[in-house]
Order: sequence, then C-alpha cells, then structure tokens
Amino acid sequence: MAKQDENIKRINIRMPLPIYEWVQEQSEYHGVSVNSYINMKISEMKKQEETMKAMAIMTNENVLKFLEEKSSK
Repeated sequence: MAKQDENIKRINIRMPLPIYEWVQEQSEYHGVSVNSYINMKISEMKKQEETMKAMAIMTNENVLKFLEEKSSK
C-alpha cells in the first residue's frame, strides 16, 4: 500500500439514480469528480456539526457563567 493511501478507506455506496445524477451534475458544475464532491459535502457536514456543538456549549448557561467568572478574575 502506498504511503498516501494509509489514511484512506475505500467504500462502495448505493444511492437512488436521481440522487446520483444530481451529485454528478453538481460535481461537474464545481469542476470536481463525484468522489471529491461527496467528500467535500461530508466535510462540510462535519464542520457544521462541530460548529453546532460549539454553539451549544457556548450558549449553555453554566458555560457562560464559567466564562464570565473566569474573565472577571
């Protein structure tokens, strides 16, 4: 196995044909392969989830109180 492939996992996915056609259209529009487009969208979803978790933490009353107390010291 090549060094660059050590952190790569190949998977097969199934999807309805209309969704695949839409993904293919989107990948062509963005000038990337279907594989790259799917990876981009998954990365975007992961970042969005991480942001939502961070926002939930930051809007938690206990966390806000802790941060206020810490900053007033």
